[in-house]
Amino acid sequence: MKNKDNQSNFKSIIIKIAIAIVVLFFGSAIICGILGIGGSTEIVPTPTPTTSSTIEPTTVATLEPSVTTTPSVEPTQVIEDTLLPGVNKVIEDEFTVSKKVRNDVTGNWRMTKIADIKYADFQDYAVDYYNKYFENDNEVHAVINFATNTTTCIKNLDGALYVTIHEYVDKEEHDANKLFSGMILNDYMIYGDTGEITSLRD
Repeated sequence: MKNKDNQSNFKSIIIKIAIAIVVLFFGSAIICGILGIGGSTEIVPTPTPTTSSTIEPTTVATLEPSVTTTPSVEPTQVIEDTLLPGVNKVIEDEFTVSKKVRNDVTGNWRMTKIADIKYADFQDYAVDYYNKYFENDNEVHAVINFATNTTTCIKNLDGALYVTIHEYVDKEEHDANKLFSGMILNDYMIYGDTGEITSLRD
């Protein structure tokens, strides 16, 4: 009687253990399924980073400030080849032309100082003087001849030379305000196309 009870108890324990194992096995399987443990691994593709096109920096051209310069007016030389024989004479000497005249506010006045009686009628030499010593047609030249006590003004206007001979004023060569202030002795115009000398005081 005691052995049968022991056997039945033993079978009961084994059954319980078996049930417990089954419960544990299926329970763990269910839990793993819920949590995704031990299941098939889904490979999620890693997104490939898109390469954004790089924008090259644009070069902005800088504008240099423009400098406006007033060009000097070159001599026209319209009368260089129109020397009239016996009328337009050639200067045989080398003159020194000063590019600065005291108190000249224009910057265009020039001065030549000589002492020679042969240049008494300087209108005859004006064409050759212009071609040799004028750098541009803005210039006004004073030729002071101490041998004749005269101051000759030479300028180019519209392609013609204007030559005005003044009586020399003492020390006028030292001050632009006194230059050409002496009495006018003669006044001439020389045509640029012919070299012909015409008196403006007749």
